[in-house]
Amino acid sequence: MIVDALVIKIASLFLMMFAGYVMVRCKVLQPTDAKPISEISLYLIFPCVIIVSFQIDYTQDIRDGLILATIAAVIIHIILLGIPWIFKNKLNLDAVEKVTVIYSNSGNLIIPLIAATLGPKYVIYTSAYTAVQTVLLWSHCRYVLMGGGKINILRILFNINLLAVIIGGILFFCGIKLWSPVYDAMASMGVMIGPACMLVTGMVIASMNLKKVIHYPRLPFIVALRLIIMPAIILPFLWILNKIGNVPDSAAILLVPFLATAAPSASSITQMSILYHNNTEYAGLLNMVSTLLCIVTYPAFVWVYELII
Repeated sequence: MIVDALVIKIASLFLMMFAGYVMVRCKVLQPTDAKPISEISLYLIFPCVIIVSFQIDYTQDIRDGLILATIAAVIIHIILLGIPWIFKNKLNLDAVEKVTVIYSNSGNLIIPLIAATLGPKYVIYTSAYTAVQTVLLWSHCRYVLMGGGKINILRILFNINLLAVIIGGILFFCGIKLWSPVYDAMASMGVMIGPACMLVTGMVIASMNLKKVIHYPRLPFIVALRLIIMPAIILPFLWILNKIGNVPDSAAILLVPFLATAAPSASSITQMSILYHNNTEYAGLLNMVSTLLCIVTYPAFVWVYELII
């Protein structure tokens, strides 16, 4: 069962996170050391993983799977964007809460989980969700955290992860294979994605004061929205897509965007809140608490997904 593999992989990732936590607490590393590791992950490891995932033979099944994953990603983000707007008077979310509910950590956590549970060939389907969310992160999310302003189109187009999706897609559809030493180097880099991301997460958590959670009474509600309510709302739509999609292995393909939907809040939100001076501490705590709790919610939702879809 996927649930069994998922539990094992989540447990191993959280042990890596704990290692980062211990390294900071024991003063072997400083919290500021997380920044260069994070930059290596963002600008080197992630692009390598995405491009390598496209280095497979072009088939109609994979093409149809990519189309299905892209349709699912677009529908999911339309729903996630719409719910805070429709219920804005009842939810009364501030800027950080709103983007936390909408945007998940669909890169750092999802790619190593997909590779470990479904297999490396399914990593290609993460690119659909990554591409859609990247565009929205640097347009809608940035706009909300800034409280207005202009949308920087160039910053969206030249985002390293979006460029990696475009490059990988061109290589895939044109049937171009990377030179063997280049492929081997990039694939070896990609292996580091899980340890690097979780070490950074553990290092960041070690620098936070857990007692400050009590100063934010709405934090449990926002975390519940991100980890439980939003995935529960999305699940019926994926069930419908699976029924009408007529794509081989559609249940496994649609599990990729579902795992992305059920992920903790995006770590990018914390970084952007620092950049735009918008309640950084709260953003960091939401990311930390949702990351810790997903070890329980993730397997539960995958179990439900397997039962329904």
